[in-house]
Amino acid sequence: MVRRRWWLLALLFCGWLLAGAAHAQSASSNAERGPRSRAPGKAARCSSGLAKRLSPKVLRVHVEEASVVYGVPAALIWAVMRVESNFAPLAVSCDRAMGLMQLLGSTAAEMGVTRPFDPRQNVLGGTRYLRMLADRWGGDLVLTIASYNAGPGAVARYGGVPPYAETRGYVKRVLMHLRAYWRQQRSGNGGLLGGELVGRDLVPARGPLASVALE
Repeated sequence: MVRRRWWLLALLFCGWLLAGAAHAQSASSNAERGPRSRAPGKAARCSSGLAKRLSPKVLRVHVEEASVVYGVPAALIWAVMRVESNFAPLAVSCDRAMGLMQLLGSTAAEMGVTRPFDPRQNVLGGTRYLRMLADRWGGDLVLTIASYNAGPGAVARYGGVPPYAETRGYVKRVLMHLRAYWRQQRSGNGGLLGGELVGRDLVPARGPLASVALE
């Protein structure tokens, strides 16, 4: 009887150790993913404010402005916006990313966005962030998209797209929509699109990062 009790206590202790190790590993993994870590399309599954969506015609003027100001292809802006919020300006995700381009509060503040649910401010702020990421990675399109989701720190640590299923899925979805928008543009049916892609790279930056009044 005494031996049985010792065996039971030993098994319980081992189970407790294994559970603690798993929890610590999970916490470490989440901590290193960076401020943009979010499952692809999570806004569509988990957030509020998705009932109201804006048509591309309404958003066109903001996308074109942001594309010209920051030198980011309009097709990329459309693709990121489609995956992030599906054009819902009031979307708020589980991790409190906000608006069309799903900006976290810290990112919005860094980009000068004071009203994250204002379509123009959100599109300009998200595009400015894309431009900063593109400049950091020398215009590399894939790394720019991965950084928008997982954070530039995670991309730097892994020397490429992080091995997170959510980030890899996110990159694939953005590229899928980007190619669709690009084909639409090249076929002459892309009246809502602008900008230009050159292979894997973004259009190079033109001097210092441009700034624009968001009010």
